[in-house]
Amino acid sequence: AVSELGLNARVVNGRAEELARLPGYREKFDVCCARAVARLNTLAEYCVPFAKPGGVFIAYKGNAAEEIEESANAFRILGARLERAEQFELPEGAGERTVVVAEKTAPTPAAYPAAGAGKGASRYERLRPYGTPRPRRGVFPQKSGSRAAFPHRGGGGYLLLRHGAGV
Repeated sequence: AVSELGLNARVVNGRAEELARLPGYREKFDVCCARAVARLNTLAEYCVPFAKPGGVFIAYKGNAAEEIEESANAFRILGARLERAEQFELPEGAGERTVVVAEKTAPTPAAYPAAGAGKGASRYERLRPYGTPRPRRGVFPQKSGSRAAFPHRGGGGYLLLRHGAGV
C-alpha cells in the first residue's frame, strides 16, 4: 500500500512493547498516534516510549473521560503530560470520539514498556518500576465490572512519524 500511494515510508511489523526497547525506535519520533488498541493507560505505555522529548502521543478514542482520569499516573511515570483532549460527534449518529494529545516532557524510564505488557499482563506488571512492591488494589483503577484492567483489543494500529527524515 505504501508504494501504491507513493509514500516515503517504511512499514515495520512488530509488537510495540518489543520495538520500543530497540535503540532505532525508542524516543526517535516526533509523533506516535494510535487507535483501537487498548485503554489509554496501556496505550500510553506502548506509545510514549517511541516519542522523543518534545514530541507528542496522539490517541483516537471513544468516550475517554474515565480513561483520561485513570491515565494521569501513567503519563507522569512515562514522562508525558496531557496537553488536551478534544471530544466530537461523528456524523450520522455514529458516536462520540475523543482525540487525546500528550506531550513527551522527559525520557521514558528504561523499564517501560514493561516486559509482557500486552496480552495477559496483569495490571500489576505494568507501569511500576521493576523490583518495587505490587501496589494495593485501586492504584490503577478500572471500569467497574470490566474483565481486565488492561485488555488488549485487536484491530488497532500505530503510526510513527519522524520529522524531515527519509525512512
